[in-house]
Amino acid sequence: MRRAQESAPLITWLTQEQICEQLVFLRDSPTLKAMVATFIYAGLRREEGLWLTVDDVDLDKRLIYVRAKLINGKHWQPKTKRNRVVPISGALHEILAAYLPQRTEPWFFPSTRGRRWDADNFSQGLREINRSHGLSWSCLDFRHTFGSHLAQKGESLYKIAELMGNSPEICRRHYAALMPEKMHDVVEFSPGRSPTADKTEVILKQILEKLDQKEPVPVGPKLRLIRTAGDEAAS
Repeated sequence: MRRAQESAPLITWLTQEQICEQLVFLRDSPTLKAMVATFIYAGLRREEGLWLTVDDVDLDKRLIYVRAKLINGKHWQPKTKRNRVVPISGALHEILAAYLPQRTEPWFFPSTRGRRWDADNFSQGLREINRSHGLSWSCLDFRHTFGSHLAQKGESLYKIAELMGNSPEICRRHYAALMPEKMHDVVEFSPGRSPTADKTEVILKQILEKLDQKEPVPVGPKLRLIRTAGDEAAS
């Protein structure tokens, strides 16, 4: 049986301007704004953000711990069954430091009822706010924004995979096409293409431009023929 060929993934992500636009529209919902900022600037999955506890977010050390836990008799673990630590960027730290909810332990992002957010209710509330502003971005778009901006910044796929809790292969499929400039040196194989060759071309071009302008081109000193006594005898 032939295996169906897997198509290229179609991902959407936010530009810097769109990130600002999204966060501005959430300014009247501090908890949602802080949560969306965490998805964007830390690359968390939706459930990873909903399950964050107060102990998982260390603003002093600027770290987010995505790890398995047992709360009120219910066990949760990351999708890949691997714990990880994500550094808190400057932009995210500013937002989280200003986020002061009426917290109900143990949740860092409690729902309006002081409990852990229900995933569907959270997505519905976010969708309604975005729809009122003509936006359609989701938590998956926010997560892809994190990976896409890191790829464009030139970070390795291995680092991106570690930060996002993905395999390098998945990150390669999603983000490798966003850093084509990293491959420029790989495709050069024509003979003579080297920094020295490029410099020589520049010098030749300058000389030709001066000739076109009829400007004198400096030349080396003339050679003088010196005849010795032996040469005169031989002649």
